[in-house]
Amino acid sequence: MSSLLFATAISAQKVTISGYITDKNTSESLISASLYETTSGKGTVSNASGFYSLTLPAGEINIRYTYVGYKPEYRRLKVKKDTMINVSMSGS
Repeated sequence: MSSLLFATAISAQKVTISGYITDKNTSESLISASLYETTSGKGTVSNASGFYSLTLPAGEINIRYTYVGYKPEYRRLKVKKDTMINVSMSGS
């Protein structure tokens, strides 16, 4: 019974990814840039400072960052704890 509780606790663990989304050439903040995590289907947008924060289940994540007029950026990583991911995007 205790192993079942332990397995449930691990699968329910949440982590928060956060960071800043900026222009690669000017380092200016990209306001309302979108990010979408494909496994969970969750997403958010950056604020007026280019900052974002998203809480997800721990494990492998696949994130797509987009902004109008810029090339999409992709990140794939395994996350076990809260993690900061800063992204610099290039114009298309």
